[in-house]
Amino acid sequence: MPGAACRGHGWLAQPSLLRVRRRRGLGAAVGEYTPSRDELWVSAGIFSLGFLLFTLMVKVATRIMLGEFHAGAAWARSAPAASKS
Repeated sequence: MPGAACRGHGWLAQPSLLRVRRRRGLGAAVGEYTPSRDELWVSAGIFSLGFLLFTLMVKVATRIMLGEFHAGAAWARSAPAASKS
């Protein structure tokens, strides 16, 4: 009897449904897409801004970890100037 081994598993075990899913694959669900030149420029700008921010944060973090950056000294220099105004 065909399908006897799949009995009790409902519609998920139907061989015809599994064949259709396997035949379509991921490419049929996603489709083919090629970004335009403007989209590539926007994404390049976003990535470059992210790399710039990352670089600046790493520079500050390394100075802090090496002990070269002290926020107390910067606050002490700016505090008297602000109070004189």
